[in-house]
Amino acid sequence: MTNSKPIRCIIIEDEPFAQKLLQSYIEKIPYLELLATFTNPIESYPLLHQQTIDLVFLDIEMPQLSGMQFLESLAHPPKIIFTTAYSQYAVESYEKNALDYLLKPITFERFMAAVNKFPPSTEAPITMPQPSSIVAEPPKDEHIFVKVDRQLIKLFYQEILYIESLRDYVQFYTLDQRHIVHHTLKKLAQLLPEQFHRVHHSYMVNLDHLEQIRDNHIILPNKEIPISKKYRDLVLQEVQKRLI
Repeated sequence: MTNSKPIRCIIIEDEPFAQKLLQSYIEKIPYLELLATFTNPIESYPLLHQQTIDLVFLDIEMPQLSGMQFLESLAHPPKIIFTTAYSQYAVESYEKNALDYLLKPITFERFMAAVNKFPPSTEAPITMPQPSSIVAEPPKDEHIFVKVDRQLIKLFYQEILYIESLRDYVQFYTLDQRHIVHHTLKKLAQLLPEQFHRVHHSYMVNLDHLEQIRDNHIILPNKEIPISKKYRDLVLQEVQKRLI
């Protein structure tokens, strides 16, 4: 992500499968930082008192202490996204100012919709991903359109700093925005113009914004991108063409 702070989160969930699913979703999103996972809400109290937690993914039906009881016990609770198999708590969850209420089984699209309700950074507003993605324009054009939240958003090539892979999604970064789109870097390489180069299995950069190459990193405005051995020679060859 850009220089905005990550969202520091924890999971409180007593089902191992649900824990692993939430962890896998969080790993796909670079601006989420998972600090810990707990099977019992009581175990989370020390961490909540020691560190600043921004967001809790909280199950409701748990032994010893329910998610609702746990939330009521906190004097200054972080933002809460409930994760549960039971629909009957939905009204109560919103009365407690929960960000969202996710019914299991939880899809990644629904998970992202909930995460995007977190108060956005002023530096980089987050937009929701939707299935499908990019409408390619002929090479003579200077932009593409991306499908985000049932909208078509125009992105000018010169505005794009870099693109990060999130497995089945990619995230476009500009100086002041980021957009998550259902696409892959491999397909993008066939659509974008020549200034865009793959530099790592997780990154594609716009070399027009390259400020410096330092060791095994490309320096862009407010961001360092790693260069893998696989792509290093190709990137250096392209940079050589721009030497004067």
